[in-house]
Amino acid sequence: MASSLRSRKILLAIIVAVVIVASVFALLFSLPSPKGTKVTVTSFPLEFSVALNKAVYTLNDNISLSFYLRNLSNETVSIWRSSMDGGQDVTTSSEGVTIEDAPPREIDLLFHFGYTLLIRNGTVLDQHSGGPAQAVYALNLEPNASLNQTLSINLATFYDQYLMRLQKGLYQITGAIWGITNVENTTLETPPINFTIS
Repeated sequence: MASSLRSRKILLAIIVAVVIVASVFALLFSLPSPKGTKVTVTSFPLEFSVALNKAVYTLNDNISLSFYLRNLSNETVSIWRSSMDGGQDVTTSSEGVTIEDAPPREIDLLFHFGYTLLIRNGTVLDQHSGGPAQAVYALNLEPNASLNQTLSINLATFYDQYLMRLQKGLYQITGAIWGITNVENTTLETPPINFTIS
């Protein structure tokens, strides 16, 4: 009788364990694929965000890194750039943004932001802060204006500042905008976004 009771308890424990394991697997496989993350920094009068399209990449993927800048104030804010960076794989949309000392089409053709790519231990692998062409131009953001750019980085052909290809591992990326006039903080940098290359 005691062994029969003991056998039932063991059988019940096994059944409970199987149900728990099956439930956990069902939950994990029903979750959507990991989405990218977004970080935002606000320093009045500007709100600045950077987002990744997903959190896990392979070495053959393209990273879509989106930058979003918005003027929260009722006054025009100017951002002076000391270099022109064209030739990037970038798409641009803007509302209420004009460019000074450059043709209007340059709003869409130039990459206006910067980023820093790091290994999660803080080692800088690549820092993009402007292009080779030295020039001065201004972006003027009217009240409630916004500027959105998405940069595509091909991991299969990307080399860091040491001319090394990225490896599988854990990384971070931050966004930056600088040269902001008529405000207290002339530079905005986002907190890091974590991502993985598997």
